[in-house]
Amino acid sequence: MKSEKTYISSIYNHCDRWCERCKYTAQCELYSIEIERTEKDSSLAQNDMNDFAKELHKSFADTVKMIEEYAKKFNLEISSIEKVQEAEQITTPLSFLAAKYFIDAAEYLKRLREEIKAANIETAALSSLIPGNPGRAELLEILECFEIIQWYHTMIPVKIERAHSSGTKSKSYKGDAAKYAMRDADGSAYVAYKSVLKSMIALGGVHSWTQLLKEETLNLIIDAGRIKILIEKELSGALTFVWPPQD
Repeated sequence: MKSEKTYISSIYNHCDRWCERCKYTAQCELYSIEIERTEKDSSLAQNDMNDFAKELHKSFADTVKMIEEYAKKFNLEISSIEKVQEAEQITTPLSFLAAKYFIDAAEYLKRLREEIKAANIETAALSSLIPGNPGRAELLEILECFEIIQWYHTMIPVKIERAHSSGTKSKSYKGDAAKYAMRDADGSAYVAYKSVLKSMIALGGVHSWTQLLKEETLNLIIDAGRIKILIEKELSGALTFVWPPQD
């Protein structure tokens, strides 16, 4: 294991868990420990993935339950943007909008995947006829956008819920416990905020490319923008949170 001096203290707190794309893995002690552990027993990696999948499943189930409760309360159709906008004028928490984004994005990703598959078949056929077909590079960019949207659409509602929960706890704690809870709230909000910003950029890339999902993509961009504004208003600690932490 590397010297402890090479690590940034607690860098693994409040990251987006996308280790494959993180430039700080060499400075993350948790990452090094996990690599060493899975190298000793490769079956641990699969066990970790199974545990992670179970945790995500529970988070998603809680999210779906929450949005169904709000939909029932306001007599809403989940897919109806107009009715959700009406509900917001009454009282709709940030959590509700984030949960709606998760559900809409999950369905959207299924349809986007099919459009990408169809485009890939067409591009492959053209590549055999046109050397250096520029459509191939464009498709790779869209695949990158797809991966970003897919990764972060689950992160947004989960981290917003954690930010709210930790913020509430900080009010009932005292001393260091209160400070730690508030930092966790701000850090969780920061991850959600960063996830929204990256998702909006990726959705913008898809919007300029897609032929079939223009309206659906625009609707997601609008909802993501509204989440962004509400985070800035309700969870403003996200805007000043520093990551990676400075020793």
